[in-house]
Formats: sequence, C-alpha cells, structure tokens
Amino acid sequence: MLSSTSNSDSRIAETPVGVRWLLVVVLTVVSVALIESGLRVAGYTARHHDTRELWAVQRDGVNRAGEDAIALLGNSRMQMAVHPDTLEETFPGKRVYMLASVGKSPMGLLEDLADDPGFAGTVICAVSMHWIQPELWDDYDADSAYFEQTWPRERWVARLREPLGASVFLPHGSSYGGALDWLEGKSRGRYLELQGDRFKRGYFERLGDGIGAERSRHLVGELGYYGNFPVPSPDELAVTFERTRLVVERLQARGCRVIFLRLPTSGDLWAYQQEMYPKSLYWDRFAQVVSAETYHFKDFPELADIECPDWSHLNFDGALVYTEALGGLIGGLIGGLIGGVSAGGAR
Repeated sequence: MLSSTSNSDSRIAETPVGVRWLLVVVLTVVSVALIESGLRVAGYTARHHDTRELWAVQRDGVNRAGEDAIALLGNSRMQMAVHPDTLEETFPGKRVYMLASVGKSPMGLLEDLADDPGFAGTVICAVSMHWIQPELWDDYDADSAYFEQTWPRERWVARLREPLGASVFLPHGSSYGGALDWLEGKSRGRYLELQGDRFKRGYFERLGDGIGAERSRHLVGELGYYGNFPVPSPDELAVTFERTRLVVERLQARGCRVIFLRLPTSGDLWAYQQEMYPKSLYWDRFAQVVSAETYHFKDFPELADIECPDWSHLNFDGALVYTEALGGLIGGLIGGLIGGVSAGGAR
C-alpha cells in the first residue's frame, strides 16, 4: 500500500511545471505584499534615491507635456517649497516637473531649456542672487549631457524600474535601499523624505533639539560660500542680469512663460543674506532688468510670514501653504486657476 506521503509526492510530480512556477510567483507576490503592508503600518516609508536617472525622468516629462508643462528650477529650497501635486490641483490640465537639485544653480538649466526647441511650457525658477554668478552656470552641464546622450538608450529600462521606487521593501534606485533601511531601522523617522516626483518633504519637528545644529550648519555653509565666491557689486552682476534677460526673451519668443521666485529664508540666515545682497540693490534691480515676472517672498504678506524651521528650507506643511499662496499670485499668468484670479502684480 502506498503511503499518503507517496501519494502527495506523486501528485506534485504530476503537476505541470508551468503551474508550479505560477504558484511560486503567486506565493512570492503575496508574501512581499504582506511584508510591504506590515512595514508601512509600522511607519516605514519608501526610500527614493535622487539619481541622475530620476532627474532625467522629470526632464523627459517636461518635453512630453508640451505647453502643459510647468518646469520647477532651483536648488534644495525649491525641492522643498513648491509642491507639484498642489500646483497641479491649482492648475487643472498642467503637469508639474521638479528639475531642482541640491546645491546647484538653475541658471544654466534655464539656458538649456531656451536652447531646446522641444520645450514649450512654463518655467518657475527659484534663485537668490549668489546663485546667479556666472561661475555657476555650468552646474547642470553633466545632467543635461546625460539626458541628451545617454537617456534615450536607458529610458525604457528606467520606466520598468520606476514602480519599485514606491516600495519600502523591494530594491530600487541605485541600490538595495528599501530592505537595508528596514533592517537597519533607518527608514522610520527620517526628517527629509524624497518622493518619486523628486519633491522633498521636510519634517523638521523630528529633529527635536537638533534643529539648532541644523540652523548652524546652514549658516556656516553660507559663510563658506561667500568665502569661495566674493560678493560682486550690482554693477558687476549687471552683465549676468542682461544675459538672463536674453535667455528669458528667447523662451518668450517661443510662447513660453518664465517666472522667478525668491524663496523664503528665516532667522540669522536671512539677516546675513540681506547684509551680503541687500534686496533693494540686487533683487529689485534684477527684477527691473529681466523681462519676466518676479516674486520675492518679502513683497507679499501671504509669503512673507512663512517660516523656515532650519532657516533655509520649508517644512512640508509650510510648503503646502506656500504653494497654495503662490498659485493664487501667478494664476493670471498660467491660467486655469480654481476659485480665484491673480492676487496681485509681481515685484
């Protein structure tokens, strides 16, 4: 007599190979889904890597969206200040793409968009005066070269990997980030969280008493920057202002819109920046020269009182407030504003 074990083994052996593989796949998917769900309930979040590939996905979208594209240019302050989803809700039909990157001047990228006949949308460019200096206009050269030369070959592979970026557990980006963060306990409680659209959420309350050290770090970094790039006089920057005007006019000639922002900073950092680059001597002169709308946060009550917890960047809740207020201000320029019109002229 055959044992039940022998009968079971016999039935397994008789199961078609394709069915067995299908069962393995189904069980694996269910297991990963349960682990993923458990990690999210425990407070873990997906860890996106801000790679050149992720930037290229956004850059590619800018051209594909045509006239409906809104390209956000700047550095880390822009990444944490203008919330793409909120802006898209304000302007139905528009597609918002985050091209800002940490520690880079946006001016060369603005010029790159002017050189690209495939770009037909709106540019919202966040700058402060020290990021306009001509020595920094090549900050995005390597990114633009990657997009033009390498990205066409890698586009489809990146699209296939893109869904993994929303996972806490699975590998994504350039390394096995999700599971490693889970194992090491790093994925819970981070105060900066990069999203798949490259917007970076700030949760500075998680720093607790460490916020003081973060403020000092930004202030020391600013001091170091001015040591490397001495402050030019307004007259010395006039040539760069004129170069910017010509770039803007090339974009406008194709029907593109250009908007410049001076994003909020706070505390001792803002006081020091104002000492180095007084608004009345630099920004106001820049605003008069460039043929674009300009919005300095100090010129609008709805923007002026939004505080930066670390003196340099907005918290996520502050970014939502800022983006909603900005949408009201620029509504007349972009169109499609829900519930109102432009709240005032640019300065």
